[in-house]
Amino acid sequence: MKSKFLFFIILFASISTIQASERVKKEFAVGENPKLILDVDAGNVEVRPGTSGQIVVYVELPKRERYTLSSAQNANEVRIRVKHKDEVLSWLLYPIDVVADKEVKVRIEVPSASNLDIKASAGGIDVKGIEGNIALATSAGSIIADSLKGDVRATASSGAVQVFNLDGALDAQTSAGSVRIYDSRGSFHAETDAGSIKIVDSKGSFKVQSEVGSIDFSGTITEGKDNYLTTSVGQINVTLDEQKDIEIDAETSLGGVSIRPEPGNLRKGEHYLIAGIGEKNTVLRLRSRTGSIKIEKGLDAIETEDSDLNDEGIPQE
Repeated sequence: MKSKFLFFIILFASISTIQASERVKKEFAVGENPKLILDVDAGNVEVRPGTSGQIVVYVELPKRERYTLSSAQNANEVRIRVKHKDEVLSWLLYPIDVVADKEVKVRIEVPSASNLDIKASAGGIDVKGIEGNIALATSAGSIIADSLKGDVRATASSGAVQVFNLDGALDAQTSAGSVRIYDSRGSFHAETDAGSIKIVDSKGSFKVQSEVGSIDFSGTITEGKDNYLTTSVGQINVTLDEQKDIEIDAETSLGGVSIRPEPGNLRKGEHYLIAGIGEKNTVLRLRSRTGSIKIEKGLDAIETEDSDLNDEGIPQE
């Protein structure tokens, strides 16, 4: 019975792909710092900077009669909704549409200084080159945020969050997926229930948590006494670049803790260490219940003799 049901779904999708997609274009005249609100059932969204004074929306619909497309403008706020007439069928067909390259595609051009509120029930979101307050959310799909400036909130129920060259404040959360942050400056909150977190060449304050997954950090803690990197299950690897002023408080329930090169101001046990560098005006707390913690200061980190730890930072027998 299930196989027959699946057969008819695939057959229906195959027939629907024969028909050409319909492309719809909508234009809106706006003032400075407009706000765009987009709500998409299942489809991929791309936002790029365009011409000042207008918002241009391009929507590619694989089969027009399956969807409702609505828009409204209130002063400097533009709302766009792309909805499948049968929400359940939309979810069932989305994976097939992706394989056939027949999913809904939305491309939007906004002034470079704009506020965004974008939601997708299923599908990826890709935003680049925008300055403003930006909220991105997808239930099933990845989020890419590139060269943004301002406050950014990125939420994915199932999918990865990738951030490049951000200047501002980030709140990134995913239930099942990884978080990646590269070449960014500001304040960062990153959280995942199941997935790894990697931060590279970034500066600012950091609050990072993974329930199940490793954490890799390379960058500089520039402010704050409540910075933390924590994971319940996973290893934590930290490289502190250009770090001349910090207190490090690291502890694991099961695993080793190491810092290289060892600073003069160091207290250390089998599963913990407290180290001070400079005036200690900033604080970084590292916690792992199950996993080792390894800390290196700068790019010139050196290997030191440590009879209690093996190469993985785990106590030797």
